[in-house]
Amino acid sequence: MTHLRLYTDGGIIGSNPSAFGGTWAAIILPWVDEDDTPADNDDIVWFDSGIITPDDIGANKVTNNQTEFLAVLKGLEGVPRDCHILHVYSDSMVTLGRIFLEWKLSNIPDGWYKRSQQAMLHLGQVESTLLDGHPTKAQLEDGTGKRGSPVSRWNVWCDKECGRLSKLMKEAEGW
Repeated sequence: MTHLRLYTDGGIIGSNPSAFGGTWAAIILPWVDEDDTPADNDDIVWFDSGIITPDDIGANKVTNNQTEFLAVLKGLEGVPRDCHILHVYSDSMVTLGRIFLEWKLSNIPDGWYKRSQQAMLHLGQVESTLLDGHPTKAQLEDGTGKRGSPVSRWNVWCDKECGRLSKLMKEAEGW
């Protein structure tokens, strides 16, 4: 595997910021064609998802920006060592700016940025694309969201996984 795609999303349980926590999801897929056309198949290389609570980060609340950052971080840490080119897709401009453009790290837990940079050390080339989040069915078919950015069924998959985890947490808490 030399060329992979990483899709991520993060969410909040309840309102933002959340005293209950948040969710994150990441999935890595192959890039198949020589002309850099994404694979149409569902060959999943790796995926993971989880819940993060305020206690996990030593804070009173968890923000959406923290869950979005954690999703990309966990995804980067899940990239196989034989990946030479990685393309990261996220619907969070703030997260992409923080990881790839050295934007301010306001409210990002200590060590997360360093972990993200360390996870990329073994990669040759890393590119990123900002996606439009929450596309309609028509936008997915067209490939373009309401703001003109690309959309992806894999970002939708990550969003649904975050929603599934949020629902589980709410049920566990008796909401």
